[in-house]
Amino acid sequence: MPHVTLTARAHRALFGVAITLTIAVQSAVAPAATFGADAAAQLPSPVPVGDTHPSLEAQLAGALRRARENSNSPGLSVAAISPSGKTWSGANGTFQSGASLNPTDALTIGSVTKTFVAAVVLALVDEGRIQLDVPASTYLPRAMALENGATVRQLLSHTSGIADLYGPAKDVLSGDPWRVMGSNDVLEPIGGDYFAPGTGYAYSNTNYYLLGHIVEVVTHHSFNDELAARFTGPLGLASVRLLTAADTVMPAAWTTTFWTSGAMVSTPMDLARWGRALYGGQVLSEASTGRMLDFSAGHHYGLGAQLLPLGGQEVPGHSGLMYEMTTLLVRLPDGMTLAIVSTQPYTDLEAVLVGNYGGPSLLELLYHLDG
Repeated sequence: MPHVTLTARAHRALFGVAITLTIAVQSAVAPAATFGADAAAQLPSPVPVGDTHPSLEAQLAGALRRARENSNSPGLSVAAISPSGKTWSGANGTFQSGASLNPTDALTIGSVTKTFVAAVVLALVDEGRIQLDVPASTYLPRAMALENGATVRQLLSHTSGIADLYGPAKDVLSGDPWRVMGSNDVLEPIGGDYFAPGTGYAYSNTNYYLLGHIVEVVTHHSFNDELAARFTGPLGLASVRLLTAADTVMPAAWTTTFWTSGAMVSTPMDLARWGRALYGGQVLSEASTGRMLDFSAGHHYGLGAQLLPLGGQEVPGHSGLMYEMTTLLVRLPDGMTLAIVSTQPYTDLEAVLVGNYGGPSLLELLYHLDG
């Protein structure tokens, strides 16, 4: 299940927040991004806040406990990186199974997967290997879903009009959850388009499922291998990977149906480190970072990023809903990056961060990481 509404105010799309971010798209192909094997060394070294602020560590743990007790979630795991690079991570509660939740557990991140997929696609755009404004069928000529002429840009921005894969898959997901779903199983049952490409906006996981296949066709690598070579390896994000049918984190039908639209795992801290690098301009070229974070189209979705409400402001990031987890990754205006995962779907993660439950909120305390 992708992309969940963060608050009761947010418009809820199919399994996701339709709070989106619109980016002004640029048609020129930018130079290749400078992002090599030494990329991890370019990032600030994180300093755990507990090393310098033991009392703040205790306050944060208390705020997380209160937030979890006042949410619908059995467990919450949070990671934050301050503007200067200080870090805090904490977990409170359990998985739905009753097992204890730890900050180092790799958790399903749902539609936040789309930030990684979009980054790989945009890096290939920077290199001239993918063009944003050609029909996506250029790369997948046998994909019937692309017969409507939707472009790569329209897949990235959910303006392709292609129907969502979730509806046709519901019976399998609930009735035969361990069935391995191939591409034909996922794509052939999809119904008619929502609208003509470029004439509207509708969040559709099919877009990012197709983009994963485009990456594999263009690079001749598995998506996991391409992601590891470009980003997660250089950044040292060891917990981040797409799930396979052999994993037991989710039933195989869920993993193989959603694939590059939402079947990825990460620890919250690795996810926060990714958000810090991505939204801080250290992953893509300046032009492609701009494309991703341009929300001017009016529907709050750019190219793999959303504009999300948090504490009275709108911030870039992405939300996720998949199976038993709700996820949020955001970058605040001052440069703080937050990642939070709930072990319950449809958790109001904005309330978890900003709610005052008999003491300062998590977000208020996190602003003190830099002193």
